[in-house]
Amino acid sequence: MTNKDLSLKIDNLFSYIEQEKLAVHGLEVWNDSKLIKTWGNTTDRFPIYSITKSLVSIAFGIAETDGIVSVSDSIAKYIPEMSNFPELTFERLLTMSIKGLPFRPEGENWLTFIAQQKFSLEEREFCYSNLNAYLVSVALENALNCPLYDYLNEKVFAPLEIENPPYGKSPENHFNGASGIELSVQELSKIGQLLMNKGVYDGKQIVSKAYIERATSVQQMNKEGGYGYFFWKFLDGFSLNGKWGQKCYCFPKRKIMLSFLANLPDGSGELKKKIAEVFGE
Repeated sequence: MTNKDLSLKIDNLFSYIEQEKLAVHGLEVWNDSKLIKTWGNTTDRFPIYSITKSLVSIAFGIAETDGIVSVSDSIAKYIPEMSNFPELTFERLLTMSIKGLPFRPEGENWLTFIAQQKFSLEEREFCYSNLNAYLVSVALENALNCPLYDYLNEKVFAPLEIENPPYGKSPENHFNGASGIELSVQELSKIGQLLMNKGVYDGKQIVSKAYIERATSVQQMNKEGGYGYFFWKFLDGFSLNGKWGQKCYCFPKRKIMLSFLANLPDGSGELKKKIAEVFGE
């Protein structure tokens, strides 16, 4: 794709957002690690919702590379409340391949709530649930012996010059894991560029290339085309998804990335279709 063709595609997308009066806060487009187009407010922070899960995945990848955890580890090894589920591994949680988990935790003790659920580990089936990311977060905190937010700050946010973003906690005071972080479009683009560059940012290897390739490739099939380790398959690349139009679309083969934050409770699906139309091969 020539620079002229890419520019026309981007202008087409911007025109669509304006014509439809979509509540998109801001958007950035990057090509070959360079910012080439911006639109709207890219500096203020807004909720990123389930993109938080992708950040948990990055934290897991760093901890795995350091030999602290493994995808094959049982969650019960790190969370005593889950001792009745010795076959439940990080891999099953990261791939959302557990049938029967409720979408979200309830009550004042989320771990107790999860431990009381009945779910099947015999067959792999994609079942999206916030409980997965919460269990990964709690298990990581226990394995690391420190709050996961502190670990993210040290290992990811500080190297990317993202300063102390707001975040959410559970009633038990654990890092939420499934949602709660706020970032600006510019900050989200830094996460995207880290992934596009196989874990390297500003010349420093933040998370291993091997983990990024594994986490962003299809590990579990679903109706959307596939799922990795808290990352979604999209066209010839992958995406980080928040529930109401918080997105980072990465196309490593084409060296194109776009990130945006929006508030689209009813219209994020239509915008996704437009992006697939504009950026499809």
